[in-house]
Amino acid sequence: RIVSGSSDHLLKIWDAGSGAEVCTLRGHTGEVFSVAIFPDGKRIVSGAGDNPVKIWDVETGAEVFTLRGHTDLVWSVAISPDGTRIVSGSADMLVKIWDADTEVEVCTLPGHSGGVYSVAFSSDGKRAVSGSEDMLVKIWDTATGALVCTMVGHSQKVGSVAFSWDGKFVVSGSDDGSVKIWDAKTGAEVRTLAGHSDAVHRVQFSDDGAQVVSDSRDNTVRFWDVASGTQVRQVAGSEFAFAKGEHETNRHVLTTKGDMLLITELLPHEDPQKDAAAMPVACFKAPQPITSVRCHGAAIFAGCSGGAVCLLQAPFLAA
Repeated sequence: RIVSGSSDHLLKIWDAGSGAEVCTLRGHTGEVFSVAIFPDGKRIVSGAGDNPVKIWDVETGAEVFTLRGHTDLVWSVAISPDGTRIVSGSADMLVKIWDADTEVEVCTLPGHSGGVYSVAFSSDGKRAVSGSEDMLVKIWDTATGALVCTMVGHSQKVGSVAFSWDGKFVVSGSDDGSVKIWDAKTGAEVRTLAGHSDAVHRVQFSDDGAQVVSDSRDNTVRFWDVASGTQVRQVAGSEFAFAKGEHETNRHVLTTKGDMLLITELLPHEDPQKDAAAMPVACFKAPQPITSVRCHGAAIFAGCSGGAVCLLQAPFLAA
């Protein structure tokens, strides 16, 4: 199943094989900014402009819980890897941890002086990271709510944060155009990845932690070597998603450029110039500009600016 959230206040669940709409989830009264699916695939969590966080049943589309506590719109939600906790970040400057099974607020994490735009769990669920309008990145202990460390270095809003799979590093992307890698234990800045000429919207580690990928308002998606901090690939586009083959490893990257979806194979190259000029192996044209893209096996779901969700099939992605 694939889930989408929209400015029309609705969530929709889609069948990943046929592209058919399974059900529409009604309950939010504001734009839906963030959605996530539980690890077992049975529930969904959403954050929206009406302040509550909501949990939904995937099979029935019914609202399971409404988590009330934020006093302003919820920009970001994430689920712990074991599915027992939810973290949310809000324009009310707070991070909250929730019990996913009891509707109970576990703890509130104050400390930011601006809206919280991005939150994420570590792979063991013991820590959460947040990025804020106050230009800071913070790591929290999810059991006690204690602040572990604060990372200072960005000069504008931090809009995206993520842990490496081994939990040793955090990556952050900012409106100042920089991508920074931090030591997740000490909060020390490891290196700055400079190259984007405009705000960075999203950052993510590759599965093996060897690379960071970032997309930006400058309409490029860039790949960086974590060990050296050098850029190893650049693809034109404004959104990205990884596609995994049968061995569950990143083999292709999907990027968008206007109404075009480009699929590029991830191959190691020693020559950065050759890597940067890598040609896509497939291209698709959507009926409207693409605003988001996700991949499930051979199925690609592209969310478009007019509200449509397009299903594209690329069988080679699942090979």
